[in-house]
Amino acid sequence: MNDQNLARGWRGVVLCCGFSAILLAGCAAEPVAIDRQTMSNDLIQDRLFAQKDVPPLSGPLSLEEAIARAIKFNLDHRVTLMEQAVARGEFDLSRYDMLPRLLADAGYSIRSEPRLTRSVNAVTGEELESDPTISADQSSWDFSSELSWSLLDFGASFYDSQQNANRLLIAKERRRRAMHLLIMDVQTAYWRAASAQALEPEVEATIQVTRAAIQDTRLAQQGNAQGPMEHLRHERALLRTLRDMKQVQQELVASRVELSNLINAPVDQPLDLDPPMSLENRPRVLEEPMEVLERVALYNNADLKEQFYGLEIARLETRTALLDLMPDLSFSWGPRYTTDSFSLNNQWNEGALSVGYNLFSLLNIRNVRNHAEAREKLAHMRRVALQMTVVAQVHMAALHSRNALSRLDIAEELQHVEQEIEFRMVNQHKAGTISDVELVGAQAEAIMADLLRYQALAGFHSSMGRLQASLGLEPDISSIQAASLDEIEREVGITLKNWYVSDSWAPRAFQLDG
Repeated sequence: MNDQNLARGWRGVVLCCGFSAILLAGCAAEPVAIDRQTMSNDLIQDRLFAQKDVPPLSGPLSLEEAIARAIKFNLDHRVTLMEQAVARGEFDLSRYDMLPRLLADAGYSIRSEPRLTRSVNAVTGEELESDPTISADQSSWDFSSELSWSLLDFGASFYDSQQNANRLLIAKERRRRAMHLLIMDVQTAYWRAASAQALEPEVEATIQVTRAAIQDTRLAQQGNAQGPMEHLRHERALLRTLRDMKQVQQELVASRVELSNLINAPVDQPLDLDPPMSLENRPRVLEEPMEVLERVALYNNADLKEQFYGLEIARLETRTALLDLMPDLSFSWGPRYTTDSFSLNNQWNEGALSVGYNLFSLLNIRNVRNHAEAREKLAHMRRVALQMTVVAQVHMAALHSRNALSRLDIAEELQHVEQEIEFRMVNQHKAGTISDVELVGAQAEAIMADLLRYQALAGFHSSMGRLQASLGLEPDISSIQAASLDEIEREVGITLKNWYVSDSWAPRAFQLDG
């Protein structure tokens, strides 16, 4: 009987091993590269998804609308919004980990042979001469549910929930930082594109005139063999002018593509911009003492706020590490039910209360404490270092903004001078006192002065955007997903007006003496 049972057992093991080998062989898979058709369909769907719910441009695009569209529809900004949503979900899920565990279990068991038992004398150890007894059914169902709770699990879940709350705040600050950089990039691209729009007709006309002058110079050179060097010098000057104009033209076209990408508009769609091409008001923020700017940045800079939350996470991690050194108290209670006919009580309640402690953890207390303290010191040092970096960033941004304003003033004066020179050269060319080469050179210099003036204007707004990002200032938008494009545009307009015109460029709380 025993040999037969042993043989059956071995046959079962062999069958199980063979079945497992066949299953594993069937599950083996080779890597398969995605086919072109699938990739093409997915790319088409991705592009449609990127433009979903994005209203088309209608009419001239103002700076306020460009920033609002970037905040609402920029794809990279959408990624940061989704990261914040994921952090919110992780925080919500972690709160449920503090609840007791309620487990439900159901199982079915079956035996090929009955469960037979024999009895042995507890004193002599001799087997009692009695027939074997059956103590359980060959098949039965077992059902149970259990409510369990552990002190250490509760403490770890509590600190983990607080850490996730800080991670949610970190995700919010990273989203703010991304929005600050996005606004800065949109301002830079917008003013460059506005320069392209203003200069494009003049640049194209100058290129055509320059090409015609080059052709005339070459024809004149062929008919005058006595002074070739003078014609070559004229041709060289014209070619340099043509080179500069083509370079300007390429840079101006690239700025439109960059702006279209930032506001999530089709890159091949022409943009009609409507900016104020002059600086009507001097920003009052540049007149503020650096102490005020430092205080605003230290209270509102997104990167620095993230370090505060990082230090709090490190402190909670220390408490979690020390919690692992504490004894654990666990409790469980729940009903049980079985269909085993040999059980006199098919239904009963079962509970347990236990206290456990890992004695070897006593040997590791000092190492755990030292490591936790080192982690806190590291987080604190990062915050200190970043604070100094933020202060330096504010000083550099304010310095660049003031220098950019000075360069803009000089560029405007140079533009006026070049325009006056061009006007006089045109009159002289009409009178026949100067050549076409000299006129083209004067026109090119005037266009370059216009370009430098627009570049200075764009550089000023870019530096002001960098200062705004360093200070951590942004439009007051409660919910980007819920707010409409018009509402965001209105808030952006208020922010820009306060930033360039009003004295209330920063929140009231940051202007108080503290």
